Amino acid sequence: MTFQHIEEDVIFPSGDGECRGWLYRPALVNGESLGLVVIAHGFGGTHLSQYGRRAERIVESGCAVLDFDPRGFGSSPGSPRGRLRLADWIADLEAAVRYARSLPGVDPERIGLFGSSLGGGLALEVAARDARIAAVDVIVPLVDGLFVTPGTPVADRLRSASAIVRDLLGRRLGRSPIRIPAVGLPGSGALIVGEPDYGSFFAIFEGVDGIEWHQPHSVASHSEMGEWRNEVTAAELITLPLFRPGRRADRITAPLLAQIASKDRVAPAWIQRRLLSRAPHVEFRNMPTGHFDSFSGEWFERTAAADIDFFSRTLAAK
Repeated sequence: MTFQHIEEDVIFPSGDGECRGWLYRPALVNGESLGLVVIAHGFGGTHLSQYGRRAERIVESGCAVLDFDPRGFGSSPGSPRGRLRLADWIADLEAAVRYARSLPGVDPERIGLFGSSLGGGLALEVAARDARIAAVDVIVPLVDGLFVTPGTPVADRLRSASAIVRDLLGRRLGRSPIRIPAVGLPGSGALIVGEPDYGSFFAIFEGVDGIEWHQPHSVASHSEMGEWRNEVTAAELITLPLFRPGRRADRITAPLLAQIASKDRVAPAWIQRRLLSRAPHVEFRNMPTGHFDSFSGEWFERTAAADIDFFSRTLAAK
């Protein structure tokens, strides 16, 4: 039986622009205020690339859920498209939290965060800054930008580094941004490279009714869930090693669930466990999987069940 919920398209301001979002509420509410979970996306992630389905599961906890596309990605306006500027993504997540706290029927003191991959790191960063965050659930989180994709072939690292340098120089000359794939096969120069991860990432889109591929494994769209593009601007990636949210885990006072994949080739499990062990109220769940295996199939269902359990315990009830 499908859990009954109400879905609403929303728009909220962030920085000098706005974000498009999707608000989910349980259908049967007896007038009491709700806890709410804000979802943070991973590298190049959009509502179409599994986060909409994640929201539909988390609402089963009895909480409302707000999913949104960051500025310049998916359904949200913004230019240049695909600019993964970490400061902007953090600002968008903080704007989403402010918007959530302003919603009627939502308890502003029961706002939680969910994030996977880069979104996990964003959730950790915002929770470390905002003591009012009431619960945090992260899956395969990027906790330290110095330890990302350690197994990437040297040739691909050189190719992406070249793109970063050329983009930085080109921007100074007024040229359009250079983009690289977010996920690719060896030789692509993508940010995340590897055949196992490539396969498990694109399994995310299997079975999505109504998806239209304009370019295979590159550009997709959906009439209701927006677009997805396998690209990010290169120059902004130079700041990735400076993003180290796990080192602030001791400042997260909220309950923290960390779902860690032992075969993670993108964000190594050992650094996740080492840094997140500093959080005062952390619980770990271990998965014998790779980085993207929990985004679809059996492990999507298992992690979604853990999400539901965690938020029903921490946010759903007063």
